[in-house]
Amino acid sequence: MREKHVDDRTGAPRMSGRGAWRVWGLLAAWLFAWAAGGARAAEFAPVLPVTLVPTDAPVEVDTRRAWRHAPAALGVVEVASGQLPRAHSADEGSAAWLALSLRREPSSPALWRVELPSPTLDRVSFHWKDEQGRWRTASAGDRVPRSAWPQAGRHPGMTLSLPADGPSLLWLRVEHGMRLAAPVRLLPADTHERRSRLAYLLLGLGFGALGLVVAAAVWQACVLRDRSHAQFAAYGSACLLAAASITGLAGDLLWGEWTPWADLAPGCLALLAGALGLVVMRQLTRATARGRTLSAMLRALAWAGVAAACTFAFLVERRHGVLLLGVYLFAATAAAMVAALLSWRRGDPVGRWMALAVLPLLLVVPLELASLLGLVHWPWASEAAVLGAVAWSLPVLRIALRIRLRERRSTQLRQQALASHDALTGLPKLNPFRVRLRRVLARHAQRGDAAALMVVSVANHAAVESARGAEAAEEGLLRAVIKIQALVQDVDALARVGDGSFAVLLEGVEARGPVSEFASRLIASGLMQDPEHPDDPLLQFHVAAVLLHEHPAPGVMLVEELQQLLGTMSPRTRRPVRYLNAQVGGDSSLMGDIARTPGAHQLDRIPEVI
Repeated sequence: MREKHVDDRTGAPRMSGRGAWRVWGLLAAWLFAWAAGGARAAEFAPVLPVTLVPTDAPVEVDTRRAWRHAPAALGVVEVASGQLPRAHSADEGSAAWLALSLRREPSSPALWRVELPSPTLDRVSFHWKDEQGRWRTASAGDRVPRSAWPQAGRHPGMTLSLPADGPSLLWLRVEHGMRLAAPVRLLPADTHERRSRLAYLLLGLGFGALGLVVAAAVWQACVLRDRSHAQFAAYGSACLLAAASITGLAGDLLWGEWTPWADLAPGCLALLAGALGLVVMRQLTRATARGRTLSAMLRALAWAGVAAACTFAFLVERRHGVLLLGVYLFAATAAAMVAALLSWRRGDPVGRWMALAVLPLLLVVPLELASLLGLVHWPWASEAAVLGAVAWSLPVLRIALRIRLRERRSTQLRQQALASHDALTGLPKLNPFRVRLRRVLARHAQRGDAAALMVVSVANHAAVESARGAEAAEEGLLRAVIKIQALVQDVDALARVGDGSFAVLLEGVEARGPVSEFASRLIASGLMQDPEHPDDPLLQFHVAAVLLHEHPAPGVMLVEELQQLLGTMSPRTRRPVRYLNAQVGGDSSLMGDIARTPGAHQLDRIPEVI
């Protein structure tokens, strides 16, 4: 009988892992078929549309002469002669020709900008006749160095001077491996200049803000030597470069002269960004039993992205490369979303931020693929969507990374604390206490600063553990710590140095009186019954102490010497306070001093403590 999967929290039926993979497989197959259909639709691409900015611009445009898939060997003379058929079979060397007959009104501006707003366009050639009737040519596009463009910019285009006495004929020869979605845009030169400056301003603000996010990650990676920040910095850099390539900014400012890379950069950088994004998502995924399987899947998909980038660059044609790009980016963003939702479902707060970071990318990938396939005729929308998705994703993903690193840092600090602090009482262990003692000894040797060292032992700790168990013994140690902390000051040091013993360092103590008073109060408090917990065993304290100026050669081994002194004391001793190597006359046990302190009469009748 087939097992029914039910949500443990809500009781509602949920999809099994096999069913989820079927859904994602169907979505991937649909995307592949849609992309392949869009690639085949390039063979039947319509004539490039022409848009005027503004739409009521005082210029007339005649586009009745146009041909698709004309042989690449034909020149403008053959095409302009009108002998070319209107349709030819498509091949790799084909090109599209469009004739623009432009006529402006006498009151309109003389300079007009003709451009194709597609940063990924391979090549567009502009052909016009000069005053002597000779054909002149200018080219632009990814496969043309920026220095050879008529005018530099993010999009290929040129500025024309239209005469007022008659029409001007301009031929456009467009070469592109895919269906071109960008229309031919015609607008006044001054309007184009204003729009271009505004676009560069907005792009500069966006890339500058995102660059600060990446720079902060680089700085933290160098300072903290953290691999997660380095991975995020690499992912953010790849995203910025990919977005700059898609918007045409990188081609205009960075690698416009290197035409092979300018043509391949948008696809290769997008694939690398997708692979690095999976690496960051894998870093954010917690190491659980299910998380290890998901982590292995994300790692394999990330390496597949590197292989896809190499394949896109060296092995496949443009049409198939765009198909590979779309399928991989969709698979990568879908896998990242699955990882985020699974983390969120397990109660991980980072999963919510991961999902918020991936969601815009999951929506942008189909739009960008549709633009590359020529199915969307709004290049500005595609560019804005890419930049907006990156601008949203990087800061949100960095928030998720900071939360995860804060959790890991807290875990590391707890592990470090376990190495230097006692897990039960939270007190420092012997080695950290030695560091503090070494500084006190150095000040005592240089300036003669006084101090006293005590080792307090719960003499009946072993008896309580034997009679009542380990839990009662641990509770007794905690009560002992509370009693000691009630007597020490903020400047004093306290540490656990043994199974049932504690070290206390009292700075500024020059005589035995304060030490004797501390010891007597501590011993008396241990023998007092707690009214709220009458069944708790009493605590029998033994104290071994030493004044630094009374010891002939005080050193860091004083703790061990005091512990040896405690080892010589009987659990039922009537002298629970003793001094080590007293150099001043008097009783080393200071029973006389203790007798003069409050609560000393309780030492004469120590009751059973078990």
